Amino acid sequence: MAEADLYAVCRILLAALPGDDALARLAEHLRARAEVEGVLALWGRRRVAAPAHAAEGLLGLADRALRDDAPQREADRIALPLRAEGRVHGVLAVCGRAPWLAARQGFLEQAAALLEQTLTAQAALEAERNALRRDLYSLQKRAGDWSALPQVVAVSRAMQDALEQVQHHAGGRAPLLFCGEAGTGKELLARLTHGLGPRKDGPFVAVDCGERPEATLVRRLFVDGLDRAAGGTLFLQDVTALSPALRERLLRLLQDAEPGGRGGRQEVRFLFAVDPPDEAAADPLPAEIEARFGGVAIGLPPLRDRAEDIPLLVDLILQGFNAEHQCRVRMAPPALDALLARPFPGNVPELKRCVRRLAAAAHGELVRLEDVRREGLAIDIR
Repeated sequence: MAEADLYAVCRILLAALPGDDALARLAEHLRARAEVEGVLALWGRRRVAAPAHAAEGLLGLADRALRDDAPQREADRIALPLRAEGRVHGVLAVCGRAPWLAARQGFLEQAAALLEQTLTAQAALEAERNALRRDLYSLQKRAGDWSALPQVVAVSRAMQDALEQVQHHAGGRAPLLFCGEAGTGKELLARLTHGLGPRKDGPFVAVDCGERPEATLVRRLFVDGLDRAAGGTLFLQDVTALSPALRERLLRLLQDAEPGGRGGRQEVRFLFAVDPPDEAAADPLPAEIEARFGGVAIGLPPLRDRAEDIPLLVDLILQGFNAEHQCRVRMAPPALDALLARPFPGNVPELKRCVRRLAAAAHGELVRLEDVRREGLAIDIR
């Protein structure tokens, strides 16, 4: 029976190896047994509990396994640390009938060892893919494909998708709506769109639609902004902050700018910055721009969804810091791993502040893991 159980685990984890969620697959498999009441699996920032409430009763034991880097056992539960490269990265915890746990502890230890190997192999494959993406990015830049993208990092598939959309739509007339959280690079990609399009020799004018008082905004947007952007691009930030009256005025302006419209000014390309779809769903303005004027929404991922870009972003930030301070600070791999585990809700600006603060506080020319911990930036996998 034990051999059959282990064979089933092998099949499940091999099926997950190309990139599926190995934690969830194994947790669901173990939970399906009548003797098992709950499973908790942790790896890095990933946490899977089956059923969801199982985490409540297993977190304490899992915490001890992580802290002591050793198996923890109670009558009806067990927690086994998961290791990679000589250090603990996660835990597999199971609660169930005491006799079954006592008889199957060896099986669970073997399953945990197989899970370690699977997750380590997945991490290695992902690192290899990221290295290939970085090489492709460098080759594209050297070949001139993205010569206008000196500051855009696109190792991740999500950011590459956004750049491909920018390249595809840069030469058109349709309004573009850059959707993303603050700090995801909406203005950067708007400037890129301008630089890749036929209006690149014209002006790029950015207007913050959240500016107050409203009279100042009216002048900056509908008078100065349009005049200054003639023959170029007008980028409207936080466009959903406009009042109903100004929204109507903007929609009339877009209507007049349509081919055959009444616009008397030299042609202007309109670009917009809006909140992510889940935050902007209740606001009808972006959808109306898309529906009435053929607007195209381009989503920008938050930094937590493009962790593959962080190593190159850190390199670029340190290059700027070193040039500014005439030094040669670099990031140790364990310190970089700690940054990769951070969610960075402030996105790239927050990453930049963190890296520059670490570089300024580093002892010598190497930012170490201890420096990250001292600055309170490391994320404990618990």
